[in-house]
Amino acid sequence: MDTFGEIVPFLFVGIAIAAFLLLAFWFGRKVRDREPEPPEPETQPRLPEGGAVYEVREERDPVEIPPEGLRPHEMQGYGNFGSRTSEHPEEVRKRRESNASGGANGSGGFGATGV
Repeated sequence: MDTFGEIVPFLFVGIAIAAFLLLAFWFGRKVRDREPEPPEPETQPRLPEGGAVYEVREERDPVEIPPEGLRPHEMQGYGNFGSRTSEHPEEVRKRRESNASGGANGSGGFGATGV
C-alpha cells in the first residue's frame, strides 16, 4: 500500500494537467469562433494594371555642408528630402566615382590610398 501512496500525488498532478489542457483547448476554440472569417481571394490586393512598380534610379545634386558642420535643427531633412534631381546626371556620377574609396567603413580594406 505504500507504493500507492507514492503514486497518488503524481496522479493528481496528471489529472490537473489534463484538465488544464482541456480547458485551454475549450477557451481557444471559443476565442477562435469570435474571430472574423479569413478573407476571400477576390478581396486580396492585386497588381496594378501596368504590372509591378519598379525602383526609380536618379542622380541627385549634392547638398553642400559648411566645413564647421550643421546642428540638427539646421539640417534639411532625412534622406533625399531637400535635395533636387540633377540636371546633369553624368557629371554627378563622375564626381561620385572619382571620390569613391575601395573599402567600406570598418571593412578592413585599404580603400583608395593603397597604404
